[in-house]
Amino acid sequence: MTEIVQTVPQVELDEEEKAFFDSLKLRKKRKTRLKQASEASSSCETYEDMLSRVYATLRAANPDIDQKQKLLVKVPQVVRTGKKTAFVNFPDFPKALNRPADHLMAFMLSELGTTGNLDGEQHLILQRRFQPKDIEGQVRQYINEYVQCQLCHSLHTNMVKDSNTRLYQMVCTKCSGTRTLPAIHNGYSMKTREQRRAAH
Repeated sequence: MTEIVQTVPQVELDEEEKAFFDSLKLRKKRKTRLKQASEASSSCETYEDMLSRVYATLRAANPDIDQKQKLLVKVPQVVRTGKKTAFVNFPDFPKALNRPADHLMAFMLSELGTTGNLDGEQHLILQRRFQPKDIEGQVRQYINEYVQCQLCHSLHTNMVKDSNTRLYQMVCTKCSGTRTLPAIHNGYSMKTREQRRAAH
């Protein structure tokens, strides 16, 4: 048995015909891709489902992620006796701000331009008369300069002394940002008559 094979002559297509047939092939490919994509999307999760799954995983790994922790700082209690002012609840502030008491005291004395010390009950005794709003203003300024992170505005920071530069650095516990804190400079303090006489 012999097989008869017919050969079809190849016809040369011009540029327009080639472009037309290529566009038909591309249309078929697009249709099949769209069909496959619609079938795949119907079997996949929606965006909301994926988002809820991500949040569930985050909450399982970090249970306190939804809780916003506030830093509660009490109002300064100030008692004036004669020419002196007593900052009664001073020991509460270094504990709440996570700072050394001597650093906060040095800042307060420098900014208020006076002298002072801690008494037996750890009250800060200032040698001049001050209003409660003056003390509160200095505490707010201390928080802005030495406690609050400038990147994420968190108040949960730690103060670490750098051994090389002997300056304090603030490290944020939320964003891990660091910055060098300015040194506390002694402000102007007025000398009393007794101090001037003792100096001569």
